Amino acid sequence: MSSTKRLLFGGGLKSEPFKSAWNARLDELSARLTVRIPTRRKNPLYGRRWDPHWPFCLTRAARDLGIETMHVNDGIFVATDADAERLKDRAQKIWDEHTARLRKASEKVVF
Repeated sequence: MSSTKRLLFGGGLKSEPFKSAWNARLDELSARLTVRIPTRRKNPLYGRRWDPHWPFCLTRAARDLGIETMHVNDGIFVATDADAERLKDRAQKIWDEHTARLRKASEKVVF
């Protein structure tokens, strides 16, 4: 069993203080961060069903803007709707830049 599982699910040397501190921090974050942004969206490019670059664009936008986030399952949680809109707009700009580089790399070479 991994050390993380030992700490979270018992059997570790000091698992109870760790679990109580961890749960208190999660409760505080979940009370403050209530607006959900899905990290899965349909891929507008050819290929996979879900866009593989969108979650990275969201986390990079949050880091660039300095917005506190919490990633849970297939969503990123932020505090306000205004933060969510700013985050989505910045993530879309990052995604557009990334796909422009991909499309430029895939142009045909004329000899």
